[in-house]
Amino acid sequence: MSKRKLNPRQEKFCQLFHDTGNATKSYEEAYQAATLTAGSNAYRLLQNDGIKKRLEELHGETQELCTMSRAELLDFYVEAIQTPVGSVTPGSRLCEEKTVSFRKGGDDETEEVEKIKAVSKIAAGREVARLCGYNEPEKKQIGLDDDLADVIRLATGAREE
Repeated sequence: MSKRKLNPRQEKFCQLFHDTGNATKSYEEAYQAATLTAGSNAYRLLQNDGIKKRLEELHGETQELCTMSRAELLDFYVEAIQTPVGSVTPGSRLCEEKTVSFRKGGDDETEEVEKIKAVSKIAAGREVARLCGYNEPEKKQIGLDDDLADVIRLATGAREE
């Protein structure tokens, strides 16, 4: 492994790549390079031992900041899906946004109106599906001796007649 320190551009590349996961865009920005050459140069840079070590350090720092486990995250999403929208209060962890406005009522009285936006149940459902692997394609075992019609049925999910 190289003992040299990273130059400022390499450090910027590492920071950008760590944040975005896009090596080409990170290289373009860090080196002010054209898109045409950025992809291949970014690939070469990712092979550099010093870059690899720095990315590992950044990943480790991020891991230390993450205090929520996968199970806790899944529990949060399941709670978001199962909690009735009307049950979400301003202090609830499911409250994404709270808006307070005022409107005139009868007798020139001003009344406070509180609106609460809860975490999206659809977004939570998508994340549960992703975390549980429900979006992964179903694997089918196909043998060399299988009839072509059976293979097509398996691939399309069609039932036998």
